[in-house]
Formats: sequence, C-alpha cells, structure tokens
Amino acid sequence: MDLIFDWSKASAMYNGDYLVHLSTIYNKQEMEQIICTLWSIWTERNRVVHGSSAKPAPILASFAVNYLSNFRTTTGKYHAAATNTTTLPAPAPAATKWTPPTGLDLKLNVDATLDANRNIIGVGAVVRNSAGRVLAALAKPIIGNFASHEMEAKAMFHSRNWVIQLQLPIAIVETDALLVANALQYGSTAISSYRDILLDVSSLLSFLPQVNVVHAKRSANMVAHCLAKFALGVDETCSWLDDLPLTFYSVIVNDIPV
Repeated sequence: MDLIFDWSKASAMYNGDYLVHLSTIYNKQEMEQIICTLWSIWTERNRVVHGSSAKPAPILASFAVNYLSNFRTTTGKYHAAATNTTTLPAPAPAATKWTPPTGLDLKLNVDATLDANRNIIGVGAVVRNSAGRVLAALAKPIIGNFASHEMEAKAMFHSRNWVIQLQLPIAIVETDALLVANALQYGSTAISSYRDILLDVSSLLSFLPQVNVVHAKRSANMVAHCLAKFALGVDETCSWLDDLPLTFYSVIVNDIPV
C-alpha cells in the first residue's frame, strides 16, 4: 500500500489534526493501516526507551501489515460464526390485560392477599362497566389465616355480599384463583369448611342467575389485587362509589381499553 505523507503540513498541525486531515484523503482500510503502523512505531519506541535495540523500519512495516491482516481474518471469522449461530431470544409475551364487559353489563373483579405475620386477609373488589369506569370498589380486612383457595373463596363471598347490598347487577365475576373459579362453575367435590364457603358463595350468586364466574390471570386482575393489598394496611372496611383514591389511578388507567 503506497501512502504519501506531507511532513511539512504535519508539523504545522496540532496534535491529532493531521490524522483528521489524512482521513479525508484515505479510505477506511488505508486509515486502519496507518493507525496500526503508528501503533507499531510507538510500541517499538517504548521498547528502545527500556533498553531494547531498535528493529529496522522494513521489519516494523511488515509487522504492522501482518498484524492488521491477522486481526481482520480473526474478527471476520468471529462475526460469521456469530451470525450463523446466534439466536435472538423470543420477545416476552405481552401481559394479559383486563377486558371490559360488553354493552350494559358490569364486571366484578375479586382478589385476596394474606399477611401471615398478623393473620389478616385483605379482600379487594372492583366493579367496572364497558368503558372501564369504576362504579364501586371495596378494600376489606378480615381476621384469619387460611389456605389460598379458602382465602380466595372468602374474598368471593364478601365481595358478592357487598355488591348485592349495593344492588349492582353484576354479569361477570373474575378471580385469579383458578380452583375457586372452576369449583363455582362446575361444582366442587371438596369437603370441610372450604365446601361450606363455596356453598355460601353459590347461594349469593343465585340472586343473579345469569352471572358468569370466570378465571383471569393476575395481570388482568391488578386493580382488585391492589385493593386487597391496600386492605392489609387499614383497620376497617373502605368502600368507594364512582371513584377511587389517587393511589389507584395508574393501575386503573392502564386497564382502560383504547
């Protein structure tokens, strides 16, 4: 590679200005060769400073050419292998979001959570219409420490009792407790206190014979979940009509269909 340098122009420039000037004259590969040659000269200068004998200029030039050639070959193989074998991870599936009911129907979402250290269950419930508007919400702490399915069944009982008192015509009830949803949909063969709770819930559901109990993923039940967690921090039942505290706004807005 024939490279021509104007040393008089180089001496009149400051620091790296001459390299910038060269980059306007030579292409990328030629500039790589120039930089590699300068690096070889600087490395050899350091060796001489520390007592080694200087290599002849042709040897340094040959070293720089070979070094750059080997570098390009190695990096070329690496990029080719990476292109052939690298598999990008599949994008994470989008979280399932709350879906509104249709027409004039109202949907009740229910959830429960537990503070085992204090033996307190938090019950959360929210009623929304097809526009995602909150018509009523409940955060109720109750004393107890039960298995998760029993806890969720109790949350269902208290929530249904609450909406009946408000005389809200619920068409759909959603819970992220699959066992409870299936038991209420298809009947339960469970025995003991859990079966008694389910019978109580079924009795309340009979006030609305057209109501449909369905299972929802946690990501589609976030407002009720947040209300249940909120209930763990209060001493008595909190309920709201047509609105919720600002604390819950971000969760509600995220659920509103667009």
